[in-house]
Amino acid sequence: MPPRPERAWSARHAAPIQGALHFVVDATSVGTTMAAIGLHGLTLEEGYGLVLAYDLLAFAPQFAIGLVTDRLRAPRPVLQAGLVLIALGAGLLPFGPVLAMVLVGLGNALFHVGASVFALSVAPQRAAPAGVFVAPGALGLGLGMWLGNRGAFEPWPFIAALGVCLGVASVVQSPELPYPAAGTGTASRTASDAAPAPRVRPTEPALGAAWLVVSLLCLSIAVRAFVGMGGSYACPKGSLVALGLPLAAFGGKALGGWLADRLGWVETGVGALVVSAPLIAFGGAHTEVVLAGLFFFQMTMPVTLAAAVRVTPARPGFAFGLTCLALVSGSLPSFLDGTRTLYGPPLFLGLVLASAAALYAALRLLGARVPERKGARATRASVAQSA
Repeated sequence: MPPRPERAWSARHAAPIQGALHFVVDATSVGTTMAAIGLHGLTLEEGYGLVLAYDLLAFAPQFAIGLVTDRLRAPRPVLQAGLVLIALGAGLLPFGPVLAMVLVGLGNALFHVGASVFALSVAPQRAAPAGVFVAPGALGLGLGMWLGNRGAFEPWPFIAALGVCLGVASVVQSPELPYPAAGTGTASRTASDAAPAPRVRPTEPALGAAWLVVSLLCLSIAVRAFVGMGGSYACPKGSLVALGLPLAAFGGKALGGWLADRLGWVETGVGALVVSAPLIAFGGAHTEVVLAGLFFFQMTMPVTLAAAVRVTPARPGFAFGLTCLALVSGSLPSFLDGTRTLYGPPLFLGLVLASAAALYAALRLLGARVPERKGARATRASVAQSA
């Protein structure tokens, strides 16, 4: 019996649905953490440590959570558990900053892994779903920071929103998941999570090539994380930066995956990095120039994520978690006091170009697994028809 139309709709639109949940989750998690600093009168050093601990809890465990999620083939319970923990953390904000931060940090990590499996399984050969899923998180992060820093974060509206998210996450149908059934090499689907139609999934590359590709992708991501944290160092801190950074990240991530599927992953991912390099490195205190550079810079994110999933198609949770581990690893040096003394055009220009080189090498190693440019396919089809 074919699936009901509304269930098929929810499966096809898993990426935007999870992206909407992503916005609420990041706004609540970051808002809770930032609000805890002012609410409990933390010193500058204590607040700094709380934010650093949150980043570690929210990102570093995701590769391990991804391993367990893929092994158990259970992204939905992981996602649901994350939403519950975040709601508890926000609700317990008045009772202690550390407890609230730990709950929202771990809940954030659980949600990201569970939701990513759904979003990235919609069209595993494409980068657009990755961008649609991750982009709203940038807006949520910006909103949470803005409310938390100004003491305007109220937990209960966000807890109510998380309740709605939990209901949505519990009823929407998942797309076809890539997990093989026990003892088989075919995808396993339950009656409640059956996809409208099966898809042919890419095979994994040889082990040595896979690790090399993953290493290059993680290197590119780590460098991108460091530059993303420090690239606007010379810009005057104000409303333009506070508003512009989340918008640039949102727009770049959302557009990057869509363009990559049409122009090519190499052309979009590597090209966007090359374009962003001089804008970030030499933009200086010109906020508009730096924001334009960061917009192009973020366009590579869906490409690196989709490429990581392409390397290990049967383990999307682990692939997503590994990219997050690279992300937090690259971000950590920016928290060190001495790092800022190194900031300058030569450093950022070299790092962005190094990230571009690593991404180019990784995508070339993936070879035929990377979609070719749409125009190239049309040209070849035209030549074949005229032959």
